[in-house]
Formats: sequence, C-alpha cells, structure tokens
Amino acid sequence: MTTPATETPNESFLEPSNAQSGTQPLTGLQIEQWHTKGFALIDGLIPHDLLNNLLAEAKELFPGIGSKEAAQITDFGEGMVFPSSSVSLNDLTLHPRLLMASA
Repeated sequence: MTTPATETPNESFLEPSNAQSGTQPLTGLQIEQWHTKGFALIDGLIPHDLLNNLLAEAKELFPGIGSKEAAQITDFGEGMVFPSSSVSLNDLTLHPRLLMASA
C-alpha cells in the first residue's frame, strides 16, 4: 500500500495513495491526512469508467479552456444543480465509495 500523499523535497508534485477495497475505502492514515492537511489524494476511489464517462460528458457540457465561450462565464458553477442533466455527474455525486469515504 502507498502511504498518504506527500510532497518529496526534490519533487513539486504529489503522489496519490491507493483506496482500499471493501466497505471502508480510506485507511486511517488517509483519514488523518484529510483531517490535518485538508486534502487526501486517493487513487481508485471512483471507478475509472465512471471518470471517463464524466470527462466525455463534461466536454459536451462545458466550453474548452481558453475558448471565447469560457471567457464569457462569470457565475463559477452557479448553474450547477443536483440532480444534473449529466448522468455521470449524478452517479459521481451519489457513488457509494465516495459517500463511504466522506462519512
């Protein structure tokens, strides 16, 4: 198992730690990091197929970075509601492993 995300002295990026299988997806160390540092980078918490579907839907729902359409957006998520028109976003919001990790 990988230890919780840390920044090594010679590197400027963080490495995620792995989610556990079963009913408790986070380790005690990952939960402690969430509480003490305010974040935890966890690989494998959400299934990759759901993330890929969400990315594909997001490309259709949101303008591309740096586009003229993106420059006109000023509400920063005001239009996001639940349930969403995006099936994948709804599936992510209520995904059992995400709910277990945040409980």
